[in-house]
Amino acid sequence: MAIPATKPKVVQRYVESLEGRLELHPLPTYAPDLNPDEFVWGYMKNNGVSKKPLKQGESLRKRVEEDLIKIQFNRPLVRSFFGAKSVAYAAA
Repeated sequence: MAIPATKPKVVQRYVESLEGRLELHPLPTYAPDLNPDEFVWGYMKNNGVSKKPLKQGESLRKRVEEDLIKIQFNRPLVRSFFGAKSVAYAAA
């Protein structure tokens, strides 16, 4: 049995104030295929730091941050994460 996510009253009041212009769609507790962030991490796993060994003295944190910045500025790639059929709920 899944436990529903709690919504603070301030969020409930805000959604109600929009008079139907905003809908909340609860997601399952664990649903990586519905989360565009998981596509980022999958891309990083297949193309990022795990595919290029660190040089001696190179910072893992710095490399990961650099790889994430490259993704951030690659608009077609970011759009593709939201274009997956499983995350169609996020499409405009």
